[in-house]
Amino acid sequence: MRHTAINLVVALAGLATSCNCSMLRPANADECPPVLDRFEAPMVNFRNWSMVQTDPDRYWIERRVVKHGLGALAVRITSGDSHHKDPTEREEIRIARQQRCAFGSDLWYSFSLRIEGQIVDWGSRRWVVGQWKQQGDGSPFLAERFDNRVFHITVQDNNCRVIVAKARGNPFRVLPEDRIGEPRKEPSLPLVSPPDCKTDLRVQRSVNATLPSPYKNWVDMAYRVRGGRNGTGLIEIWADGRFIARVSGSIGYDSGGQGQYFKIGHYRDPQPGSAIVYIDDFRREPYNQQDLLKRPE
Repeated sequence: MRHTAINLVVALAGLATSCNCSMLRPANADECPPVLDRFEAPMVNFRNWSMVQTDPDRYWIERRVVKHGLGALAVRITSGDSHHKDPTEREEIRIARQQRCAFGSDLWYSFSLRIEGQIVDWGSRRWVVGQWKQQGDGSPFLAERFDNRVFHITVQDNNCRVIVAKARGNPFRVLPEDRIGEPRKEPSLPLVSPPDCKTDLRVQRSVNATLPSPYKNWVDMAYRVRGGRNGTGLIEIWADGRFIARVSGSIGYDSGGQGQYFKIGHYRDPQPGSAIVYIDDFRREPYNQQDLLKRPE
């Protein structure tokens, strides 16, 4: 039976290794092959990535701003960039079609993330920099967001969106001319939108669950991702080797498709300024419960 409110459990140190791993089912490696990309080659590997939602002059292999090795992938956006029918600005790359997995696969993702640019103080505007999409037209079931330059992570249960982790700051701060109803304090988590929606998502957070900010700073993100309905979903989050949160319950959409895919870059409401998302050392592979204590590397 689905609960009518979020259950927040403050986790003690060591929560990252306290799961009942006998209940976990790894993905089928034959159906979901590993994708490892350090972006060392002269060009983007199109066997791994699709560029249909970005312009050729908006992405490149970066040689100076790198986390490890010789290169990183850079994706740039400027005001007015659009690959959509509405005014939304978009410059994104996504996992190639032949590399997609079934929704519900138990997967491990890790990568280094950095954001730079001439970012205008434009108040709270939607800005997605990484997303895991269930096949269909819905919002991402897991998303990295950068509204108001505040890095935060959301999980979706049908029409319910839950902020499960964030960096310091308030992603909902508005400009002075929009002060009506302005949230002046940092919101406590988890935060559900809309506030009256019904979800069974449960969030367990570590004692130190504040995310580091990727703005002008490399952050190593790692996720265990298993979408699932009827209470079977599970997401675990690490940042810079530190456990952040575990989210369990109904993740994704009842009406969604059977596939899923990952996207990185920019998807944002119109706003001035330009910005670059850098990604390095990308890895996606079937989750192996025996490797839990070894990760993230």
